[in-house]
Amino acid sequence: LNIASKTITLNDDTKSEIKFINAYTPKPTTVQIEAEKTVNGEAATGSQFHFTLTPKTDGDKNEAQNVTNVNGKIIFADLAYDKAGTYEYEVAEVQENLPNGYTADKTVYTVTVTVNNKETGKLEAVASYKKGEKSVDKLTFANTYKAEGTTAKIEAEKTVNGEAATGSQFHFTL
Repeated sequence: LNIASKTITLNDDTKSEIKFINAYTPKPTTVQIEAEKTVNGEAATGSQFHFTLTPKTDGDKNEAQNVTNVNGKIIFADLAYDKAGTYEYEVAEVQENLPNGYTADKTVYTVTVTVNNKETGKLEAVASYKKGEKSVDKLTFANTYKAEGTTAKIEAEKTVNGEAATGSQFHFTL
């Protein structure tokens, strides 16, 4: 913010003050948070898992989000900022209502978005990620899948010339 002031003397010896006030308002910015989803080490297929992004900073205008993965990708809607500051979020996988045989990743990531005003005309936002206290380059949720066991009952009937077989003269191998 620059303020310039100049006093001007008019012809009738009166003085008048003129002030020039320059105001700078940077354009807002956005950042998008993305993550990856794997099952048994491979990219998850389909869209059966749900994830949340929860704002943790007072005064943050962004709302909580709940999204579903699409073929191993988790993409949250853009987060928008109109003032400089530091904003924190938690990103986690929803633990309830998983398909049979799946175990969810219990990791809760902390996402910190730092918004700076470098007087370039637009705010600049940079996201960083932590898993616990350790910094990480990206968010990855790893599930496991193990097919549940089942049993089958197999029944058979032996006939000879259309009649039920009698005795134990026949043996069967399965």
